[in-house]
Amino acid sequence: MMIQNYKSAFATLQIIQEELNKQDISVLPATRQVSLLQAQQDVYLEMQALQLQNMKERTNQYLALTEGFRQSEAGFKQIQDWAVEAQATGKLVDGLLKGISLALTLL
Repeated sequence: MMIQNYKSAFATLQIIQEELNKQDISVLPATRQVSLLQAQQDVYLEMQALQLQNMKERTNQYLALTEGFRQSEAGFKQIQDWAVEAQATGKLVDGLLKGISLALTLL
């Protein structure tokens, strides 16, 4: 995990959210659609938890706050593996791959 403080982690989560939201879910297999929706929810809830932090704590070293985000690493890795395979076949998953890769840097 790349060491970040809460402030930079929140900025990274915003980028992750943008990249995941750009993905056209219809190009994903059904199981990956569910995984992507779960990943989006985990990122959103982590962002909400970070917003509740005291201002003075935002420069402390970042550790995932929500259980869902802490437990989401395996799901993010599964989506990343699929996205790498899909990218090799020419499917448009660049934003998805970028968002997932960023998420994994926080875990």
